[in-house]
Formats: sequence, C-alpha cells, structure tokens
Amino acid sequence: MTILQAIHDGIRRVNDNKRYLFIAFFASLGLSAVLALVVSNSIQSSLGNSLAADRLLVNFDGLWYRSFSATAQGLAKTFEPGVVGIGAVLKSLDAFITGQFMQEHAAVLKVGAIYWLLWVLFSAGFISRFVASGEDKPGFWASAARYFFRFIILAVMAVIVYVLAFRLILGGLTSLVNEWTRETIDERVHFVLTVGKYLIFWLIVWFVNMIFDYSKIITVVQDRKNMLFIPLRALGFVVPRFFKAYGLYLSIGLIWIGTMLVYWIVVPGAGQSSWPGIALAFLLGQLYILSRIWTRCLFWGAQAGFLLTESARPEDTGVEADKA
Repeated sequence: MTILQAIHDGIRRVNDNKRYLFIAFFASLGLSAVLALVVSNSIQSSLGNSLAADRLLVNFDGLWYRSFSATAQGLAKTFEPGVVGIGAVLKSLDAFITGQFMQEHAAVLKVGAIYWLLWVLFSAGFISRFVASGEDKPGFWASAARYFFRFIILAVMAVIVYVLAFRLILGGLTSLVNEWTRETIDERVHFVLTVGKYLIFWLIVWFVNMIFDYSKIITVVQDRKNMLFIPLRALGFVVPRFFKAYGLYLSIGLIWIGTMLVYWIVVPGAGQSSWPGIALAFLLGQLYILSRIWTRCLFWGAQAGFLLTESARPEDTGVEADKA
C-alpha cells in the first residue's frame, strides 16, 4: 500500500464514522464552554455598565485590560488578546513545541486532563471502528469501554516516554546549542541552531507518537490484554517499513498544517463588534476544531488500513501473531 492509497483509505474509514466525529466535537465544545463561561462571567463583572464596556464595542481597550489582568483571579487570569483567532492556535502550538504546556493555569491543566481521558475513550471507539471490515462493525461505545483501560496504560507509558524525552533529549540538545553559541554574537546562528534543535526533537517525538498509535491499533486488532510489550510489537512492524510508515504519518501532519494555514488566512481578528462578525469568527473557529478532530482520526484510520494491508503480506513481521 502506497502512502496516497493509505490516506485515501483512511479518509474513507473516517468519513464512514461521521456521526461519532460530531459527538467528539460537541463533547469538546461542551468542555470548553464551561471554561469560557467562567471567564465570561469574570469579564462581565469587571465591565458592568462602565465606559470601558462601550469602548470595547468599538476597539480593544488596553487600559481596561491592564486593570482587569492585574486584579483577575483563578481562570480569568488566562484571558488575553492572544486567545482570539489564530493567536489561540499559535499560543498553544508554541507552548506545545517548547514543552511549556505544563506551565498553564491549574484549572486549564485539570480540564486538559479530563479532555485527555475523554480522547483516550474516543480513540478506543474510533480505532475499533476503523479496523473492522464489512458491515458487521462493533458498537462504538462498547468498544470504547472495552479498550479504555488498556489504552490508559498505553497513554501513561507514552506520557512517561514524553517526559523523559523533554528532560533528556530536549535538555541535551538545548545544552549543546548553548555550548556551540556561547561565544557567538550572530543571532542568525543561534536562530538556525534553535530551529534545528526543535526539528530534530520533534521528529523523534512524532516517531514515538506514531509507535503508540500503532500500539493502539495492534491492541484492537489482536485484542491484546498484556500492554507492556505492545510498543515493541509496534516497533517491530514499523521498522521494516520505516519510510512508508513515517512518510504516511508526516504526510497527514502536512494536511493538519494545511488546515491551520487556511484558518490563519480566513479567520477574522479580535476587532469584531457586530453580531454577524462575532458569529462568523465563532463558526470559523468551530470548523477549524472539527477539522482538527477529523485529522486526528485520519491518523488512526490511515494507519489502521496500512497495518491491516501490510500485515496480510508474506513478509509480515508477526503482527497477526496469537493473542496474548
């Protein structure tokens, strides 16, 4: 199976389960709405019927924002101009790439943990549907419940690997860059080395993430219960097909980057003062979130089809071995 064939097959598998995509979307929307409501109430309490409220209808009021941010408590401290439009995407992306996402507000981290558990559940349901053939597909929620705790074990293993990667690999690369630029005054050299540092690091992290994706798929295909060595089995499948498997993963990553760039181009900024403008900005934002969910499922769908096709070939590495 070529990379393009795997992507085409993955799109078919994802689109055959559109109903569950929308369920995942509304679950995500509901969770984020709770946070938005808390911040909205704080902003309303701060503005009331003040002149600042009238000024904000026309343009951003920096004086009010400085006063609000100085006195904000709890989740309201997370409110800033960067949470609107593409700023929210870039801010999150920067925190994720640099490994600073754990420095977010405690309330955000708690809701993030709930969101993480929710997606462990959804991933079990989606992958079970993606690996099924014909019309006799397993129930989404029954499969999600069946594999949830096994996927939790894989997720915890992945978190441990990621933490070690950030501390050891990224820390080592950062020390190396600092050593090489200790006596360099040219900022361009430091910039190039820093970009190279993050590129090398994230190529490694993406590979690890791909291994755990295949670990989930193998768990469902073989209905495995002993999760400790599943990543090694996934590694055994990927390594002989490294360029195809990793090329598929990176190609889908490019699709995600493409959707982000389109959103960047079309999304309006924070200067929306009319209800149609606000509604349009909200709609475009939700379409982008839905595209993110679709792309996340495309990773699983395309990789599931790739594994099932490659495992049926004579040079199979043993992924269809007896259940353990």
